[in-house]
Amino acid sequence: MNEDYYIGIDVGGSKILALVANGNGVILSSATRKTPSQDKAESLIEAMAMTAREAASLADIEMVGISAVGVAAAGAVDPDNGTIVFSPHLPSMDTTPVGAMLSSELQRKTFMGNDANLAALGEQHFGAGQDVSNFIFITISTGIGGGIVLDGNLCTGNSGFAGEIGHMTVDANGPYGVSTTPGAWESLCSGSALVRIAKESIAKGSVTSLTETDETGIRNEITA
Repeated sequence: MNEDYYIGIDVGGSKILALVANGNGVILSSATRKTPSQDKAESLIEAMAMTAREAASLADIEMVGISAVGVAAAGAVDPDNGTIVFSPHLPSMDTTPVGAMLSSELQRKTFMGNDANLAALGEQHFGAGQDVSNFIFITISTGIGGGIVLDGNLCTGNSGFAGEIGHMTVDANGPYGVSTTPGAWESLCSGSALVRIAKESIAKGSVTSLTETDETGIRNEITA
């Protein structure tokens, strides 16, 4: 009997990661590339497809042998329609039918959801969340997100966005950053927030190796 293989794609504001796994959750290969500029949704879809194909090639599996593709995206996601409703880190993808477009590109059935929610489900089935009924998974990367499991079930709330804990105000006088709320957690200690803080400190005259040049004479780039 042939074994089932799946591709998982994690797309965020900084990078795209694709991996191939079997039905037992064993990772067979992975590929990554930098998230392209956010001018066109089509460019991001193409980059996701290229990364998925690269991961499949590294696993020596043809795309026709992939049973399904799962996409984990940063931001508010409508999994029923395969659409990113709103993502401050992927602005070109807002209201874009990512699931349908990627499915057409790869010719594979495609599912998608919020990255932190899917990470929480992954921990529940394969990681630290096994045999645990209630827990919160927190992801800190370019932004901050959360996946909430209550009584063994993923809690997404009435609107589907219950885990967007990065947009909670923790300092009413704090900066907005990419969040739509003042002093949001994400605006204070995410990867993008650390970049902003570093640049602000450098602008004020702080001495740091971040402003030094490398061996080729190119000044270090500060990114999240």
